[in-house]
Amino acid sequence: MRHAHRIWVLEAGRIVESGTHDELLASGGTYAGLWAVQTGAGAPA
Repeated sequence: MRHAHRIWVLEAGRIVESGTHDELLASGGTYAGLWAVQTGAGAPA
């Protein structure tokens, strides 16, 4: 995922976020939360 050109995040069949890995982490949204849970990084800042 880190090297994808664009990531789309879906919730209930709708796109709720899109961007690069770094952009999505910086936004602190759904993707950042899922990344934190999966990597054990804790809650996004």
